[in-house]
Amino acid sequence: MLSLLSMAGRNLFRNKRRSIITVLGISIGLALCQTIYNLNTGNYNKMLDTGIRGASGHVVVQHERWLDDPEVKHVIQGSTAIVEGLQAENPEAVVTRRVLAAGLVTSPTNAIAVGVLGVDPEPERQLNRAAQKMVEGEWLKPDDRRGLVLGDTLAKRLGVGIKGRIVVMAPDPNDPSESTSLLFRVRGIYHSGVEVLDNFSVIVSVPGAQPLLTGEDPVHQVAVIYEDDAPTEVGLAKAKKMDLGADAVALSWKEALPDLQAFIAIDTRTNDIFFFILGFIVILGVINTMLMSVLERVREFGVMMAVGMRPQGLAVLVLLEGFLLGLASAVVGSLIGAALTYPLATTGLDFSEAMGETMMVEGVAMDSVMVAQYAPDRMLIYAIAAILMTILASAWPAIRVSRMRPIQAIQHQ
Repeated sequence: MLSLLSMAGRNLFRNKRRSIITVLGISIGLALCQTIYNLNTGNYNKMLDTGIRGASGHVVVQHERWLDDPEVKHVIQGSTAIVEGLQAENPEAVVTRRVLAAGLVTSPTNAIAVGVLGVDPEPERQLNRAAQKMVEGEWLKPDDRRGLVLGDTLAKRLGVGIKGRIVVMAPDPNDPSESTSLLFRVRGIYHSGVEVLDNFSVIVSVPGAQPLLTGEDPVHQVAVIYEDDAPTEVGLAKAKKMDLGADAVALSWKEALPDLQAFIAIDTRTNDIFFFILGFIVILGVINTMLMSVLERVREFGVMMAVGMRPQGLAVLVLLEGFLLGLASAVVGSLIGAALTYPLATTGLDFSEAMGETMMVEGVAMDSVMVAQYAPDRMLIYAIAAILMTILASAWPAIRVSRMRPIQAIQHQ
């Protein structure tokens, strides 16, 4: 086998230009697949992290019907006790409450329909995009029942500034035919870069938003956020053992964000199809190269069989040539893929000119700068796949060689 391997290597060097072109073709295809996957990996992970921290939580407690029917009436009761219980079970985690309502905000100059987001100010300071993008005033303080922050675009439309008065009107939770009005003062103005937040949302404290709901200490969600996904299953099991009250359920982020999960699965499948098509094109090129190499050496193969080389041995020789091409392509392609990924992982790919500051994906606000993340396991899989593809592409020429007859091969012109 070693002698055949050595012979295969010498055969490839007999036509250096063709071998180099073939290796480069496979390498570029492999590098492209690896780079795209690394970029998608970083994008998916950022998307999930943003969705988990801002839209659900690694573990989330909510009304059992909220996922299918997110109506304002589907609340969980006794939220403070639930927060205290979850915090005791998860001392290293961030536990926060959220209210997701809607209303009409009015100022002395305008009235606009908006979403009303109720939050616990201190936990959300670490999680909420708006809290990190304040341009004027300050973020909400704990137990500030009459404080409100809003986006800069909405503030301009309403004609209000810091300390300005805003009235939030919404259906009375106890009598939908009536309305309830809540007076707030503007504490801060933010610019998140997300149109929904900047133009159509106001943020108040949970106690400030609770008059829009029914029940005792109601909220729509209680979220538990960890540093990473590792504690999720343990945390979920602990939450399910707690007394969460009637109609409340504990879900993992995978259950709470089904649309985001489905988007990533579909996008990954689409990319796999693209990679398969690219690999098929590469296989055709390798088949052409190996077939040309075999046809050029028909008489040589005939002489080798005449002096005792078995046809099966010649077939193995051709397969080894394909293996060496694949191995060289896997090494070169992986190096190119790693090099192409590096600037994408450090500075990212900026789509801000085409998409603005952010883009919405399944309700999750994503930065328009996509940052790649190395995925060594998948890069290795693609490298191995490149080797297997070149061996597979060499199979047909190898079969043709194994069927040659010495006399006919020697007489081949």
